[in-house]
Amino acid sequence: MQVCEDAEMSTTAEKFVTVNQGFRARLVGLTEEQLAAPTPCEGWTANDCIDHVLSIYLMVLTSTGADVQDLEGASPLERFDHLAPLLEAAVSDPVTGGQEVKSPFGPMALKQLVSGIVIHDTLVHTWDLAKAVDGDLQLDEELVTESFAKMLPMDEGLRNHGAFAEKRSAPEGADIQTQFLSFLGRTV
Repeated sequence: MQVCEDAEMSTTAEKFVTVNQGFRARLVGLTEEQLAAPTPCEGWTANDCIDHVLSIYLMVLTSTGADVQDLEGASPLERFDHLAPLLEAAVSDPVTGGQEVKSPFGPMALKQLVSGIVIHDTLVHTWDLAKAVDGDLQLDEELVTESFAKMLPMDEGLRNHGAFAEKRSAPEGADIQTQFLSFLGRTV
């Protein structure tokens, strides 16, 4: 049983690293003008989108009991480079990764919180950020496929909590990323 749990944790850690690489790539070289650009998230600028992702990382880290502070006044990239490796390390650690933490959805293991929510949230906001700043819109296909499969059964719940806009119809024959983003209410 322990081997299976360790394999799941490794997979979660690897996927989290992958989603972080994608998000970080969109942060590199952002200008103040780009940070002020509107995103597909109604009322949010690119900077608001980044702040959202980083506030989730900080919340998750502090839920483990870690004494972590955000870097006030630092650039988004510096803040990300501070928080993301700390959360990656926590998820990769067998003890911390299995630790029960509080979440908006009730208590769960850290690795479950990251694999069930944080990865998907970061993934879609990677696209939102890229869209706002005219960046690379292509997301990791494996992560998109998995996120779509995990979120599809939660359709009604996603909308009831106001986390996502009404889903849109993807064009016939659309690729998996377009289907995923349309499902989450994005106009692709």
